[in-house]
Amino acid sequence: MLTKIKLCVQLCVLMLLTACQTITYTASCRVGDTACQRNQNAQTLALIGHPKAATKLMCSDNTIGRLLPPSECTGTSTP
Repeated sequence: MLTKIKLCVQLCVLMLLTACQTITYTASCRVGDTACQRNQNAQTLALIGHPKAATKLMCSDNTIGRLLPPSECTGTSTP
């Protein structure tokens, strides 16, 4: 009986340690790095359920805006 409890405890600890390794925390942006801050803001918007707002924010970067279809950045739908 005691060995089953030990095994269960070991498995629980292993699962907790494994789960903790999968959690990632992105480093904050350096001061003045507007592109990094914009990217993190867009990612946050998308994660909280506002993908269109995230896309609009990313369209403010001309390089990214050129890669997306024009309708994505202007907000117009294509027929």
